[in-house]
Amino acid sequence: MKAVEYPTKLTDNSVFMLKEARIESVGRFLGDPYRQSSIDIREAELIGAAGISIFSIWKPHPEKHVYYSSEQAQIDGQDASILAHLVGQTYGTPIFFSVDHDPLPADYPAIRSYFQTMKTSLKGFKVGVYGPCPVIDFIAETGLADFFYQTPSWSGGKESQYAHMIKSSNNFAAGIPIHYVKVLKPGTFWKKEPESKKTPIHHSHSKIGESIGAYNEAEPSALNPPAPGQDPQLTLPLSSLPNPQFPGYLIKLGSIGIEVCRIQREVGVCVDGVYGPITKAAVKTYQKHHRLYSDGIVGPLTWRVMF
Repeated sequence: MKAVEYPTKLTDNSVFMLKEARIESVGRFLGDPYRQSSIDIREAELIGAAGISIFSIWKPHPEKHVYYSSEQAQIDGQDASILAHLVGQTYGTPIFFSVDHDPLPADYPAIRSYFQTMKTSLKGFKVGVYGPCPVIDFIAETGLADFFYQTPSWSGGKESQYAHMIKSSNNFAAGIPIHYVKVLKPGTFWKKEPESKKTPIHHSHSKIGESIGAYNEAEPSALNPPAPGQDPQLTLPLSSLPNPQFPGYLIKLGSIGIEVCRIQREVGVCVDGVYGPITKAAVKTYQKHHRLYSDGIVGPLTWRVMF
């Protein structure tokens, strides 16, 4: 299988180029869908329509030894669960959590604690690790992850026996640096098929509150445990997340993402990350109760009162 890791949003043209090059799978980053580096649902559907599968990477910023802790894993696991669900990632497939540096021996207990917590905080998906050979061997031998994606950096030319994939040579596509990936074992990929009943609103990368691949239909039902034979659904408890800063753009009907989930928790509606009519109505009620201008749009003043 031919696979690459791609650092920025794929367009019709770049997907066509990958297809022409016979690329069968592409690695993309989960994160804030407004960011150019992060996959959104429209991109996932575009990739899937071309017959190309996806593998998901969670790459924290900054990546240093002080990042890794049980508390951070609780936040990352919840956020990654939500974002993977929102882009249509297949349940039971892995998210590769990155350890993209050369840890000292003293750093490994914190890394172990991070992945111990990740096993319980990640809902609906498998825990994967992206990192150098020593990190992959360490996590694999402690049984704290299921899938492994190795970087050649800090690996000393070795390939871990546990690796499902290994990042290899660099190249350029349309002036963008990409990494080729050697696939050794199956099971790491997913594919998003277009859904005719859900029409995504085309997104804007400006920071003034245009919608980002969200749906303008009624909000989905609550995410409850599955009935036998059904796909697992996510339970998204966000009570442990720290109070966030205002993201810098308006959040309104059609918005999608982590900020929406936080708002939904505050106003007492289903936490699914999609700002639909139910969420808007609840926000208007909240604004009236707190003597704010009741327009159903979360700007800096409403945000400050909420958090």
